[in-house]
Amino acid sequence: MHRTTARAALLAAFAPAAALLATPALASTVSLGSSGTLLVTTQFTGSTTTPNATVSDYLLNLASGTNTYSFSDSFVNQEPGGVLLNPVTGFSGQGQVGFVDAFKFAINPSASQGNVITVAFSSGSLFNTANLQLRLYEAASASDAATAGAISAGSTSIVGWTSSGSGTSITASFQNLSSGAYFLDIAGIANGQFGGGYGGTLTLINTPAPVPVPASGWLLVSALGSLAFVRRRR
Repeated sequence: MHRTTARAALLAAFAPAAALLATPALASTVSLGSSGTLLVTTQFTGSTTTPNATVSDYLLNLASGTNTYSFSDSFVNQEPGGVLLNPVTGFSGQGQVGFVDAFKFAINPSASQGNVITVAFSSGSLFNTANLQLRLYEAASASDAATAGAISAGSTSIVGWTSSGSGTSITASFQNLSSGAYFLDIAGIANGQFGGGYGGTLTLINTPAPVPVPASGWLLVSALGSLAFVRRRR
């Protein structure tokens, strides 16, 4: 075999492997225990939608009691000169925003109650976030994609768009999340000289249902009670 022919054959043999290595990793579900960090699964800036290349969503395996998950993000200045350059297209919240971050997660088992606390990073004119707001809703289907607009038909709003007003933090409480798929959306405008951002926590409380006492157990309790009564009579 000529050298050039052998080289061509070798390249052809490794071509599929090279193509596989060049292909980006597919987004996947990340499983977390009673605590952890959530990364943005889909981001909206202007008219651009950017899904996370490695994290499509999260499965939160709740332990008994309190479960806490943190999240955060930061941006360069989106409002130079006091003018928002690229407002998010189709945004359904309050006013205009420069970003919407969507965190998609499922829970197992259900949560009896919980809350979301979000705080804007702010240090005067250097690093600031304006019009901070959030919402939480249950998706109609686990395959639903994130949206910056109105939630899809069949979805259930848990916390509608809630703004920080003139402050820099939001606290939203809720109850009775079933074992479904959810979106936590955070929106705002990074308008400090060097940008802005936010950080927060999602707390979910799992209160296990009491274990029912078998019928035989009640009979035993009743028998012991009768025996104690007879002893007192004697």
